[in-house]
Amino acid sequence: MKGLSPTQIEQLRAIVDQLRQERQRQGILLEEIALKTYVPLRQLHALETDDINVLPEPVFVQGFIRRYADALGMDGIALSKSFDFQPETTPQAMIRTESKTPLPPPTEHDLPKSPAQSERHLRSRTASGSPNPLLWLLAAGVALLVGVGLYELTRVSKTAQNPVSSLGSPSDSNTSAPDTDTPQAGPSPAVSPGSTAEPSPSPQTSAPVEVTINTTGRSWLEVFVDGSTQPVISETVQKGYTKTWTAQKSLRVIAGDAGNVQVVYNRETAKPLGRAGEVEEVVYTPVSSSTVPSP
Repeated sequence: MKGLSPTQIEQLRAIVDQLRQERQRQGILLEEIALKTYVPLRQLHALETDDINVLPEPVFVQGFIRRYADALGMDGIALSKSFDFQPETTPQAMIRTESKTPLPPPTEHDLPKSPAQSERHLRSRTASGSPNPLLWLLAAGVALLVGVGLYELTRVSKTAQNPVSSLGSPSDSNTSAPDTDTPQAGPSPAVSPGSTAEPSPSPQTSAPVEVTINTTGRSWLEVFVDGSTQPVISETVQKGYTKTWTAQKSLRVIAGDAGNVQVVYNRETAKPLGRAGEVEEVVYTPVSSSTVPSP
């Protein structure tokens, strides 16, 4: 986690100290908090040991604080909002300075010419560099006539060499040989009355649960397959990330900044996992998907 000022770091430490003291007062282990909140145990350890470099983006840390506090019976929303991680903007940094470098003096080519000089310059360029369009039309006409003449000479020569094939024999007008290269249409399969043709089966998914995730922005992501306690992925992904997972019983997806996560469940229409800036958890089963409410 980067981009925090010293004041914001001290603010985070005070919030974590408050959570740790309340947890110890209730006699709850950190592993129990991880099971209740679905926050990885290593992330909770990083919070309590002040290991800021291991933590994800501040928006995800804010979600961790809310889940941690709710698990202890505290007001998670209020405590998470007390962690103000928004960067401070400096108005002076947005002021653009104007260049003080003087412009070079105009050269002779940049100076405007008189009307007489401009007209002479235009005539000289037309006479030397621009071809006459009439010459192009004349050349195109000659090329067309030559091509037509060559075609007619070739056709007349072939007719003179093979007059019979050009005129055709009498027998050709009455009978024609079967075309052996053209496949003949066979009899259509008989269909009994009242029976209907079965439609071709639609493509099925390779597993009862298939989930494809596409990210439209940076987001923290965790995926659990078939009730496993170890995620197959637990990291911060960037915009444009695409991945497909399959499961036999269930597939659980937890995402920070859920508005940046588009989910395709069993090849249906893509839908956002949740709202922007929120940590969302959804469990997908062979029947349907269900949203697990935050504790």
